[in-house]
Amino acid sequence: MAHYSSKLRSEQAAATRSRVFAAAGTQFAESGYTATTLRSIAEQAGVSIETVQATGAKRALLMAAFDQIFTGEEDEKHFSERQGVAEILGDPDIEQAVRNLARWIADGNTRISPLWRIITAAAANDPEIAEYHREHLARMRKQAAEIITNLQSRDLIDPPRPVGQTADLVWHAQLPDARLRLVVDAGWSHEAYADWLEETFVDLCRPRRR
Repeated sequence: MAHYSSKLRSEQAAATRSRVFAAAGTQFAESGYTATTLRSIAEQAGVSIETVQATGAKRALLMAAFDQIFTGEEDEKHFSERQGVAEILGDPDIEQAVRNLARWIADGNTRISPLWRIITAAAANDPEIAEYHREHLARMRKQAAEIITNLQSRDLIDPPRPVGQTADLVWHAQLPDARLRLVVDAGWSHEAYADWLEETFVDLCRPRRR
């Protein structure tokens, strides 16, 4: 019974954290970093301000909210371990796999781009957020390199550029900044942006037909 109670409390605590992170993400996206308060997050989440304070500082809530919205979980997983990605990369039709990966990234960027803009702005004045921003960029670049290197080593793609350059261009194209510029600033539809990302990935990777 004690073990059951302990497990239940852990699950309840995790659910509360998730609700706080979701509320933080909504508040930051709607009001910006400076205007968002711990009290407004508490009201959005339906919890006490003490609960929010116990969950983390304001900057920590911003970073945790971003991670949760992008991955659907509190903890950052390796890219290939995220839900659906392994299945996408395992498709024997490599061109379709590349297109599906681009679509998966486009959908993810739609969810996280409002907070990405907040993080980018906050990084200018907060060293911890700036470090998080740099680490996230580096992690995305590493993930792109791992995918391109893996596909090339299996003779599944024939990129027109050196593998390192190809990986960097894939990384550049997949950044949330591109989605912000094209959809938010230039007025593209989500479908137009996703189509562009698909074609860009295919052009950069040049999948081999089997």
